[in-house]
Amino acid sequence: GSLHEAELFASTANKLLMEYNLSMSDINLGEKKQSIDDVGLELKYSKSDGDWMVRLYHTVSKFNLCKVIKIGQSTKIVILGEKLNVDLVLFMCSQLVHSIKSLCSQRWKDYDGPEKKNTFKRAYYMGAVNGIYDKLEQQQKELEREMVGVTALVRTNEVAISEKVSEMFGKLKTGKAKRLSGQDGAFLGYQDGKNMQLNKGLQNGQTTENLVF
Repeated sequence: GSLHEAELFASTANKLLMEYNLSMSDINLGEKKQSIDDVGLELKYSKSDGDWMVRLYHTVSKFNLCKVIKIGQSTKIVILGEKLNVDLVLFMCSQLVHSIKSLCSQRWKDYDGPEKKNTFKRAYYMGAVNGIYDKLEQQQKELEREMVGVTALVRTNEVAISEKVSEMFGKLKTGKAKRLSGQDGAFLGYQDGKNMQLNKGLQNGQTTENLVF
């Protein structure tokens, strides 16, 4: 699919996940604590590509009630959240990685500018992720206005995850964003990322095994 399809998928999945979590919070009113799982994952990307996949998983997790912790200078991450939310983040990111890589290859093939391939690719990947971030941030603000309980759900979830992070990792350092030199790649990636649409195979109550891209 295209990045247009990818973005709609991401936003549709995000809305359905919020609806599901709100319904489950109503059912589980008597429970004192959320059950936060942790899933370790080693990302497969070249050092020349930069840490764009870490940023992607962080972005999708942030707007789907999860959190990503990067392990030192490695390519390993830990995703924390309730099991269904983590499963959906894993599924969404696998689709987005494929779409972003495919679009980057096509953009590079059509590109006739001064940037070298690795510079262009690094910038494109990060630009695409930044576009997705802005799109999902905008949607979350809309959901908070439209759906009663979203703001409280997000805050309650953040507290539960923060407690799990402290339990597992103690005090963490905040990473610094790296400056990219590829302006053309970043611009094209951002435009594609913000206009992504992913919309197929999502219905309330489905598990990730039943989702079809």
